[in-house]
Amino acid sequence: MTMFGRNLVSKWASAKASGARIQEVLRAGYIRELTTDSNDVVERIPLGISVIENKLSSAERDRWETLDRCRVIVAPHQASLFDGTIAENIAAFSTQHSSTEITQALYAASGTDIPGGDQREVGEEGRLLSGGQRQRVALARALAADPDVLMLIDPTTAVDSVTESQIAQRVAQLRIGKRTVVVSDAPSWRIVADRVVTVDQAQSWLVGSYE
Repeated sequence: MTMFGRNLVSKWASAKASGARIQEVLRAGYIRELTTDSNDVVERIPLGISVIENKLSSAERDRWETLDRCRVIVAPHQASLFDGTIAENIAAFSTQHSSTEITQALYAASGTDIPGGDQREVGEEGRLLSGGQRQRVALARALAADPDVLMLIDPTTAVDSVTESQIAQRVAQLRIGKRTVVVSDAPSWRIVADRVVTVDQAQSWLVGSYE
């Protein structure tokens, strides 16, 4: 094999290993037992869309991320995509998603108009997609996971205002009767919110003092 060939194989192997690692990390929470603290937090968070009006600090976000991911998923602003199709990335949290569930999640994230559909290859770290497309695929992944509590951190900063409004409305519709926390100062999310809370109010859900 030529040096060029070896380099290609090496890069391919690295990309596959990276993708496998991302999936391993995403699914890691599902092998842990539920904790009483996480269950209590879930019950304290009201149903519907709760919008946090200010940014969370790293420490504040870390507290949410320590909750059991069987019940609470925090979808970061910058989400990692791995080399594979859009559908494979959406199903990264679980291997049990049906094609219908994947399509519903992608629709809610306004990603069904991405050329190639859910079989589109995204490339390593999503490099074959635009910033807005990557963000929508990452959002669809979080929605498909369908956790008891879903926290979205600035989920629509890379899309235009029309798409943002569409996403907010569709997410609100998809998550009816569930607990969704959105960290965003975008007007579109405030419009669909059942309540707007401060960071302190949201953090108090973790310790049980919110009224």
